[in-house]
Amino acid sequence: MTGPHLTDAAVLDHCRARYPEQFAPAGAELAHVCLSFLPARRFVTTHDLADVAADLAAGMWMEQRSGDRGPYFVLSGSHHEVFVTPAVARDADHALADVTSIRSPRGLARRSTVVPASVGFYDKRHERYCDLAVLHRQMNEAVAAIRERDRLRRRMRDAMRSPRLPPQPLGELRAEVSRHFAPLRMMLDLLARRSRDEDEVVGAGVVVGHRPDEVYVRLRTSSGEFTDQRSAELLLPGGGVRASVLAVEEYEGDVVLCLAPPRNAQLMPGLEVSLREDGRFAMRRHREALEAFLAGDVEGDWEHLATLLCRPSRLPAFEVPMLDDADPVLHAKQEAAVAGAVATPHAFLVQGPPGTGKSTVITEVVRRLVGRGERVLLLAPMHVAVDEVLGRAGSRPGVFALRVAADERKVDAALQRFLPDHVAETYLRDIRTPRTAKGPAWQAEIDRLTVEERLLTAYLNGLAQAERDRMARDAAVRDHTARSAERERSIGAAFAEVRAADEALTALAGLRAAVGAEVAALQGQLDAVPGGRRLLTRALSALGGEDRVSGLWRAHREATGRLVRLDRDVELWHHHRATAAAEADRLRRDHTASAADWGARLAAYGAAVAGADRHLERSAAALAAVMGREPDRYDAQEWQSARAAVTIRIQQLHRRIGLEQRWFETAEASGPDAAGRLAAELRQTANLVCATTTGVASADLGAADFDTLIVDEASRVVDSEFLIGAIRARRWILVGDQRQLPPYVDQVDEHHLHALTALHLAERDGLDLGVAVQKLAGLWGEEQIQHQFRTTSVTRAATTLRTGDRWPGYRQAFRRHLRAVAPGEDMPERTVLAAMRRHLVESLFDRCAEGLPGGARTALLVQHRSIEPIAALVRQPVYQGRYDQPTDGPQQTPLVLPAFGVPVVFADTSAYGRRARDEQVGHGFVNHLEAEWVRRICVMVDATAAAGATRPTVSVLSFYRHQARRIRELLGAPGYGGYPALDFRVVDVIDRIQGQQSDVVILSFCRAAPGRDKLRDHYGAWLQDVRRLNVAVTRARRGLFLVGHGDTLRNLRGVPAAEEFYRHLFAQVTSRPDVMTVVRDL
Repeated sequence: MTGPHLTDAAVLDHCRARYPEQFAPAGAELAHVCLSFLPARRFVTTHDLADVAADLAAGMWMEQRSGDRGPYFVLSGSHHEVFVTPAVARDADHALADVTSIRSPRGLARRSTVVPASVGFYDKRHERYCDLAVLHRQMNEAVAAIRERDRLRRRMRDAMRSPRLPPQPLGELRAEVSRHFAPLRMMLDLLARRSRDEDEVVGAGVVVGHRPDEVYVRLRTSSGEFTDQRSAELLLPGGGVRASVLAVEEYEGDVVLCLAPPRNAQLMPGLEVSLREDGRFAMRRHREALEAFLAGDVEGDWEHLATLLCRPSRLPAFEVPMLDDADPVLHAKQEAAVAGAVATPHAFLVQGPPGTGKSTVITEVVRRLVGRGERVLLLAPMHVAVDEVLGRAGSRPGVFALRVAADERKVDAALQRFLPDHVAETYLRDIRTPRTAKGPAWQAEIDRLTVEERLLTAYLNGLAQAERDRMARDAAVRDHTARSAERERSIGAAFAEVRAADEALTALAGLRAAVGAEVAALQGQLDAVPGGRRLLTRALSALGGEDRVSGLWRAHREATGRLVRLDRDVELWHHHRATAAAEADRLRRDHTASAADWGARLAAYGAAVAGADRHLERSAAALAAVMGREPDRYDAQEWQSARAAVTIRIQQLHRRIGLEQRWFETAEASGPDAAGRLAAELRQTANLVCATTTGVASADLGAADFDTLIVDEASRVVDSEFLIGAIRARRWILVGDQRQLPPYVDQVDEHHLHALTALHLAERDGLDLGVAVQKLAGLWGEEQIQHQFRTTSVTRAATTLRTGDRWPGYRQAFRRHLRAVAPGEDMPERTVLAAMRRHLVESLFDRCAEGLPGGARTALLVQHRSIEPIAALVRQPVYQGRYDQPTDGPQQTPLVLPAFGVPVVFADTSAYGRRARDEQVGHGFVNHLEAEWVRRICVMVDATAAAGATRPTVSVLSFYRHQARRIRELLGAPGYGGYPALDFRVVDVIDRIQGQQSDVVILSFCRAAPGRDKLRDHYGAWLQDVRRLNVAVTRARRGLFLVGHGDTLRNLRGVPAAEEFYRHLFAQVTSRPDVMTVVRDL
C-alpha cells in the first residue's frame, strides 16, 4: 500500500496489528466511574445529572488540587466540571467519590480526553465504590497511552506514505535533550534560589476602592515594600486568591496598592485582606514548561518537539500540496507559506522582513485550520503583536476568538470584546431578541451541511470499502500465488523422486546383470569339476584345508548373495517409484482443480472491486455536484479533514442555536447563574485563543489542548518561553524575522547570573573581582557583539552579593551545577556564558531559520508596506538584497513636506557644535536639540496633513527611554492637543513598536559627540544594534524623518554591520536627491 490510498481506518488497523499492547484499552477506559451525592445538595436542582454523566462519559479529564480540607479532584467534560472529594462508605468501609459541586467550566475543555466505560451519579446511601486516587492514576496512564497511540499513528502514516530519514534512537535523543537543557536548568535553579532568598513582603489592609479593572487596597501594616508587576496572594475569609500588583502609590501618607481584580473573588470596599508578595522570579513559567517537557508531558509528538529544539535539521520531510482555493489576495510566496503551515505534520517556519505580509499569512492559516475543525493557539511576546493578528482574524467567518491576558488592561480597547468576560455579549450582540435571531439561518446551514456530511461519509465509506476489497483481492492473490508455488514445488519434488527411482533401477539393472554373469561363470566352473575331485575337496574342507575348487564354491556363494540383495533393492525401488508417481499425479490433479477454483474466486474478487469502484464513482459524482469539485481518491486525508470540519461546524451550529435559545430565556427570566453557565458554554466553542507567550500560562484555560500553535514575532522568543505554549499543542508554526528585535533579556536576571559566574571565577583563580568581571566581558564579547556585557552593572551586582553575605549561600549550588554542565573543563565559565547566549539571548527561530529542512520553511521577500526609498535603506545592509518591491498592485503615496520636497529626510545637527551634545540622565541620555527638532517636524507634518482629507498616523521613536519621555513632554502627551491633524500611535523607545506601522516615523538618535573625530569602540551601543535600526526604519509607510548628529553616526565603530548600515544610509541620502535629502537646520 502506498501513501495516497491511506485512510485513518487503514492506519489504525495497521497500528493495532503491529502494536496490540499499546492499542489495548487502558485501565481508565475500562473504568465504571460511580459518583456519590447527597440529594440535598444544591447542584441536584440546578443541573441535570444525566446530562452531566453523559458529558463526562463522552470524554473526561481529571486533575488533583489542594484545598483547606485536603486534596480534592476535578472531573472535567466539555460542558461541566464536577468537584469530588475522597470519602469512605459508612457500612461497606470502602472508598467513595463524594460530589461537592458541579460548575460550568471557566477554561476551555480538552479535545484529547479519556472515554471511560461508564459514568453514573448515585445516592450516597447506596455506597457505590470509587477510589479517586486509583482513578486519577489510571487516568494519567490512559492519557499517556492516548498520546502514545497518536504518536504511533502519525509515525505509521509517515512510514506507509514514503521513506523518511532514519529516526534517531529515542535514548540518544533523550540524552541529547538532557545535555542541551542542563545549563538552562542550572540558570533557572539559580534564579529560583534568588527568588526564595529575597525576603517576601507581607502586609494587611482594607479595600478602599473598586473598579471593573482595578482594586485599591490601603495598607495598614507591611514588613517591607511591595513591588509592582508582581503577583501577590490575598488571604481572604474564604481562602487564598492571587492577583497582580499593577502599581504601588502613596496617598495622604499611606501606601495604596492597585491590584488587578482576581477572577474568583470579589473585593468590595471595606473588606479586610492580608497580602503576601513572593520574591521576584520572572522565569517561573519558563521553568514549569521546561520541566513538563523534560518529563514528556506534552500534547504533541515529544520526539518531534525535541528534535525541533535540539536538532531541527533532522525533522522528517513532508509533502506540501498546492492550495486548490487560494485567496487571490495572496502572492506566490504567501501561498507557499500558507500551504506549508497547513500541511506540516510537526513544524513550519515563515521568515519575512517587515511588510511582507506575515500577518496576512497567519490570518489565512488560522482561517484554514479552524475551517477543518482545529483549535488554534496564537501567541506573540508582545500584546500589540497579538492584537494585530486578532484584529484581522477574529471577525473572519467561522472563527470564534478568545483573547486571554493576565492584565486585561493591556489588550487593545477595540479588541476587549474578545475577552472571556465580554465574549458572550460580543457574540450575542446581534441576537438579543427572537426577531433578530440567527437560529433559522443556522438551521438552514445545518441542513445544507448535513447533506454534505452524508455525501462525504458515503464517499469515504465507499473509498474505504474499495480499499478493503482491493486489499482482500491483493491478499488472496498473494496467498494463491504462494500456495501455487508451494504446490508446484511439491509436484516437482514428486517427479524428481520418480526420476531418481528410474535412475536407481537402471543402475541396479546393470549391476544385477554383471553379478548374474559372475554367478553363471562360477557355476559353469563348478559344473566342470569331476565328481571325485568334489569329494576330495569336501574332505579337505572338513579338515580345514582349501584348494581351488573350495575357493570356487566360496566365490559362488558370495556372488549369489549379492544377486539376492540386488533383487530385493530392485523390488524396493519399484515400490518407491510407484508411490512417487501416484503422489505426483495426485498433486497435479489438485493443482488443476485449484486453478479452476481460483479463476472463479478471482472473478468474484474482481466483481467486488468493480462494484466498489462503481459505487465510489457514483458517490464522487454526487459529492462533486454539491461540493463543486471532483474528489481525488488519492487524497483521502483531505476529504476526511473536510468531513471532520463539516461535522464540527454542525456541532457548533447546534450549540449556538441552543445558546441563542438559552440567551432568550436568560434575558427574560434567568438569574446570574444561568447567564454565567451560558457564557461558559459559549467560551467552549472558541477555536482561536490569543495570548502573549508568557501570559498564556497565567490565563484561566484549564488543561486545554490545541491542535496547532502559531507564534508570531518568534524571533523574540527563547526556547523555554516557546515551550510554555508548545507543550499544549500538537504542531508548531513559527513566524518572524531574525533581523528584527531579539528576545527580551531581563537585565536583573542576566546581571545576577553574570555576577555569580564572576564571583566563582574570582575565588577559583584568586582574581580581583573587577579583573574577573573584565575577563568574563572578554569571553562574552568573543561571541556576542550585539548584546553587550554590562561590566558596571555586573560588578555592582557581584559586590552586593558578596558584601551582603549572600554569596556563600550560592557557592555550593553554583559549583555543583558547574560540575554537571561543564565536567572537567579548564574554563567552565565559557560554557556558562555560551549557555546564557543560547538560552537567554538567542531565539529558537534563529536556529530554525537555517537548520530546518527546506520543505519546512519558506521566506517572504516582497514588501508592500513602505515606499521604495524607505525600503532601500535596509534592502542591502540588512537583507543583502532579498527585500523586493512589488511590481504591480496599489502603491503607498509618499508624504512630502513642502519644506523638504522629498519623503525621506536626515536632519543633521552637526552644524550646531556643542549645542548638539547629548546629556546623561541617570543611566540614560537626553538630547534637547533633537527633541526640539522632532517637535518642529511634527508641526510641519501637522500643517501638511491639515490640508489633506485624512489624518496620517505618526510614531516618534528613540533608542533611549529618557529621550522618548522628553519628546512626549514637548509634544503634550497624552492628548497631543497641539497637533489636531495627526494620529499619534507610538511615542516611545523602538522596542515598543515592533509589529506596528505608521504613515510617518520620526527617529531621534539622541547620542552626539561633537568635536570627537574618533570614538571608542561600541560607543552608543544601542545605535549600533542593526536590528533596532531595521525596526525603526521599516515602521514607516509614507515618510521617514531621521534626526541625529551625522558626524557621530559616521564615526561609530566596533560593530561592522552597523558601520555598513550607516555608510549605506549616508550614501543613499546624499545620492538620491529626488527622494531623499539632508538638512542641517530646522
